[in-house]
Amino acid sequence: MPNILSALKQEIQRLARKEVRAAFLPLKKEIAGLKHTVRELRQQTQLLEKQTRTMSKTSGMAPQREDDQEARRVRITSKGMKSLRRKLKLTQAEFAQLLGVSGQSVWQWEKKTGAVRLRNRTRQALMEIRDLGAREVRQRLEQPKS
Repeated sequence: MPNILSALKQEIQRLARKEVRAAFLPLKKEIAGLKHTVRELRQQTQLLEKQTRTMSKTSGMAPQREDDQEARRVRITSKGMKSLRRKLKLTQAEFAQLLGVSGQSVWQWEKKTGAVRLRNRTRQALMEIRDLGAREVRQRLEQPKS
């Protein structure tokens, strides 16, 4: 009797597994398709977010004036900055006052070797000073700031 009972039990389990497998096979295929769709949508979302970031960066920028573009093209080096200061017969503190920066900044720029990276405002001030002579620079220094 135990053999018949165990054989019957095994047969019922086998048939039940077969039925469950048959019922879940379409669901498995549907899940695989949905996972594929989710993966594609994630990739599209990432691409669109990247495009949005680049578009917002470019659209958020104000149109540059020609002066700004010209000033950007000029390569400013520490050696050039030091020679300009000496040509104008200025101390580091006076040069800093003209540029609207601290004396420590001028010292750092002159100490550095190679190209110097400046903020746009400072770069513009330097471009204006570059074309002036020593007398005009002295007059600018003596004028009270308003």
